[in-house]
Amino acid sequence: MAPSIVDALGLLFGGAVASVLGSIVGLGGGFIAVPLLRLFFSFAPAAAAATSLVLVFANTASASITFVRQGRVALDLVLPIAVSAIPGSIGGALLATHVTGPIFDYLYAALLIVIAIDVIRRARRQQQVDSLAEPAPERPNFIAWLGAGLLIGFVSSLFGIGGGVVAVPLLLYFTKRPLLICTATSTAIIALTAPVGIIVYGLSHDIEWLPAITMGVGGLGGGLVGARLASRISSMQLSVILAAAMVVAAAAMALRHG
Repeated sequence: MAPSIVDALGLLFGGAVASVLGSIVGLGGGFIAVPLLRLFFSFAPAAAAATSLVLVFANTASASITFVRQGRVALDLVLPIAVSAIPGSIGGALLATHVTGPIFDYLYAALLIVIAIDVIRRARRQQQVDSLAEPAPERPNFIAWLGAGLLIGFVSSLFGIGGGVVAVPLLLYFTKRPLLICTATSTAIIALTAPVGIIVYGLSHDIEWLPAITMGVGGLGGGLVGARLASRISSMQLSVILAAAMVVAAAAMALRHG
């Protein structure tokens, strides 16, 4: 697909906006990029997921640099989760080529709605954790994190959204760390796992490289901006932004078949 100038500008702007919001909430921007590609550019599910992953990688790679410098990434959790996500990423990418458009859209919408509801429900409790001066240390259960990595990698490649919609809730629910730490850690995990899905999709020739690179350029700048904005937003505000963005994306995906 060779985008026109108007399409290219739309992809560039869409990539930047998706990346700003994705960096703020630790999701990589794919949850906006996939609906954009499906709704406005009529990408097949595998092509949308594959192309979105390129944006997600550009976004999370740039944002992770800022987050690491800010000391917000829980490095003790990143490696075991990222390593175990590799087989999940391969499986998700392979399965995406066999999923039909309507099924992909409805599954995607349902996933976002469920997580949005749960994030809002837990947002008030998370404020108590964020009030701590330092994150409460805990001894990670590495077996549990290995299982979490498999799930994160699978969702990341299947839907092209980087796995943050799974990583952020899991980090929130099973650690005592503030949302700002969880979103930054999720971003670092995605930056390490997204390339695996990109390689698998690339070997299957599912990536639309011109749109992917165009969105990726926008994602590089958007990731840096979003990472800086994230440190100025409270956990409750982050939760509301996350849930609202998910509901809008889910509605758009489901209503296209209504």
